[in-house]
Amino acid sequence: MYSCMDGYCSRLINWKCERACRDIPTTRRNVISMAGDKIVSAHCRVGINSRTGEKIWESSDYPNTILISSCTTVEVMSDGELLRGSDCINGTKIPKLFFEEYSNFTHLMNIFHTEGWKHKLDLPDKTSGLPRGTHIPFDTDIKIYNKTMLYINHEGCVNTLQFECDEFYKIHGQDSRNQSSPSRFPCYYSADNPDFVVRRYDLIQTKMTFLMFFTIPAGCFITSCLVLFICSNLVGVRRGGTMAIMSQCCGFSNEDSSVKMKILKSENVDNDD
Repeated sequence: MYSCMDGYCSRLINWKCERACRDIPTTRRNVISMAGDKIVSAHCRVGINSRTGEKIWESSDYPNTILISSCTTVEVMSDGELLRGSDCINGTKIPKLFFEEYSNFTHLMNIFHTEGWKHKLDLPDKTSGLPRGTHIPFDTDIKIYNKTMLYINHEGCVNTLQFECDEFYKIHGQDSRNQSSPSRFPCYYSADNPDFVVRRYDLIQTKMTFLMFFTIPAGCFITSCLVLFICSNLVGVRRGGTMAIMSQCCGFSNEDSSVKMKILKSENVDNDD
């Protein structure tokens, strides 16, 4: 962090940043969902996995607790009766006794980080003892790579001259340091290559791009060869030195007929014999 005035900058040491989000209703709510800088608190009756239709949480089963989760996106439907979250993780049911009636963001995140892992919603399976991975699991339980590089695509760059790299860093560059909200986003990975993951991957678009860059040069090459073959058979050089379409190739009459030559013996030639 730097402080600049009249062109002179100095580095600040031992500074602390605190989020200014205050008066978040907690004890009167039983669900808190976070997505980036957006926090939604609500009072809900049941939580359902929209992909499978399975009920994963019900308020009557966990009284006096608050279901807290971190999602990629959180959306409140227009009628206000439905809260929809996508790619939610770190689901925890923390007792309300840890909260006051209103909390600020810093206090909420401190409780979430210190007490959340103790009250996981995604409890281990009774048979295998492993996390189920279906009831808003913790990121530590479903982690694929501990640390890897994030690329915008397989090449790691773009060349569209639309400042995509600046926009990419703005969306994906937050790492939760200094009380900032961490960036959460879907990505694609390869089980055989842990060196990097990519943000953009469209198999259909990749195939279409490959097909386009293959068919256009191949079509130009085949067309060029066909034109050269046709020209070599149709176009010829007349006896006068001009180029023209040869009549025998097109079925026309032979206007440039060959001149028959005959050598006659001259009577005036001396015979030495």
